[in-house]
Amino acid sequence: MERDLRRALTVRAREADPEKPAEARVTYKELGLLADPEGDRTGMSRPPFRTMFPALGNISAYEAERGRPLLSALVDAVKGPSDR
Repeated sequence: MERDLRRALTVRAREADPEKPAEARVTYKELGLLADPEGDRTGMSRPPFRTMFPALGNISAYEAERGRPLLSALVDAVKGPSDR
């Protein structure tokens, strides 16, 4: 599961337009569906996303240990104004 989440976030970050970084954001639900398109893993694509939070924490730790930006920063509860 973590590998699928990390892969989805990595693709999202790579494909982002540096001029429009807010467009790279993804909601928890969108991320769950990117990582598990069939939605058959409990907690991945529907609230309260309980299985996703520990996985995102592990992904953040992995990236931080390697001195890389935290991919989890792309995940937001809802998409809203980009000027937050």
